[in-house]
Amino acid sequence: MKTFTRVFCYGVVLGLLSGYAFSNPPSLVNYQGFLRDADGSPVAASGAETHQIEVNIYADSAGTQLVWGPQVFLNVPVVNGRFGIILGHEDSNAVSIINALQSSERYIGIKVDTEPEIEPRQRILSAPYAISAGNGVAIGTVISSLLTPEQYALNVGDASTCASISNNSNCRWAYADGRSVQGSTYATIVSQNVPDMRDRFLRGKGTLSTSLGGLQDDATSLPNNAFISSHDGQHSHRYHHFGTQNKHWGRDDALVTDGTSPDGSGSVNYTESAVNHDHTIVSGGDTETRPINVTVNYFIRIN
Repeated sequence: MKTFTRVFCYGVVLGLLSGYAFSNPPSLVNYQGFLRDADGSPVAASGAETHQIEVNIYADSAGTQLVWGPQVFLNVPVVNGRFGIILGHEDSNAVSIINALQSSERYIGIKVDTEPEIEPRQRILSAPYAISAGNGVAIGTVISSLLTPEQYALNVGDASTCASISNNSNCRWAYADGRSVQGSTYATIVSQNVPDMRDRFLRGKGTLSTSLGGLQDDATSLPNNAFISSHDGQHSHRYHHFGTQNKHWGRDDALVTDGTSPDGSGSVNYTESAVNHDHTIVSGGDTETRPINVTVNYFIRIN
């Protein structure tokens, strides 16, 4: 059986940027290794060879807790024992390698061709964790983006299935659409679904707000500058007499026989004067109250 000495350099194919929300680190890790055969001689010492290499990442040195893998590389060139491969960004199960690096205790397992996995498994050193700049972003952090859920998942290094799956503990971010994220760190801490932020504005926690992540119904308060309805001041209404012989509508002191007033000027009288009054607004307006706005998608850190 071949033995394997890891004369390697873990590297990140990008320097770190200062702010996670504006960075787009690639979910790739450069792995370089050295293969020896059973007697200790370098593999392919006399010329280039190709071999199949399978990589798995575990949470323990015994290899009992698989967190990522396998990722299989066919026809990997080996020259005088040396080879190099690029891990990521997803394994055969569509899990991002970034998710495998969320803990500082991770071990890498290597299989060459049909040989058993080489032991001892080597602990992954700190350098690869640079690709996970988002480690500094706390669980429950909300990010706004102009990307679709599918685009956002790919750009932060999550598997494409994280855009739609409802309870994937391997996803670092979730679309804030009220979905269940059972099995995630967020669900363990908060014990509820992620909030549904679609068609919602965010509000800072305060004395008038609801619980964190809670939905508050719409309400209308009296504005600082009050609304004013149309205002009708003191006024009266006119009416006309219409008479018949010995009968009339109108003043009690006049007999109206021809539809005119006694003085022949036309019978026009007035009701009692109405006092100043207001009217209630009963119609009009739009379907919602909102400021000028720009539409975004909200995403929340869950792992």
